[in-house]
Amino acid sequence: MSDLLTPQAGADTPAEEQASSAKEESELKRARDEAAKYRTQLRDLEGKWKAAEPVLTEYQTLKESQKSEAQKLADQLAEANKRAADSDTVAQRAVREAKLVRLATKAGVDPDVAALLDLSKLDLDDEKATLDTLGKLTAARGTASGASNPARSGAQGESDDDLRQIFFGGGRNKPTIFGG
Repeated sequence: MSDLLTPQAGADTPAEEQASSAKEESELKRARDEAAKYRTQLRDLEGKWKAAEPVLTEYQTLKESQKSEAQKLADQLAEANKRAADSDTVAQRAVREAKLVRLATKAGVDPDVAALLDLSKLDLDDEKATLDTLGKLTAARGTASGASNPARSGAQGESDDDLRQIFFGGGRNKPTIFGG
């Protein structure tokens, strides 16, 4: 039972408890004082802010009205420059398309097919190279409609001279247009 009466190691004695309690109270009082100080500063700053808010709003509107004329002109200038750049781009594309159609016609390519071509892959300034490239399209088209059906390709059996001889040259056993 003597073990119960002896204090354990590290246990606070009444004097130590009072010292730590006084220390905690002093820290608590210091924290409360500091919080009160910050609350009063906050109220002061809120009052100043509310008083300055109308002045700030008036200043901003005044500054905006002064800047608005210059800003309007700058916005108009930027919009005009953008439209000019867009117009230049459209005009350059139209010139390139017209040049492509002219070269495609010269190479014997259908203009409808030329409209499907990618302009960025053709060097329209080098006319000979472009005509060579477009010529590949006409060669492919010519072989595609080749000998599988000769009648479709427009091949004729007799030439014009042969037909004249048959119809106009006449002979007794040869038919003629005039029935003779």
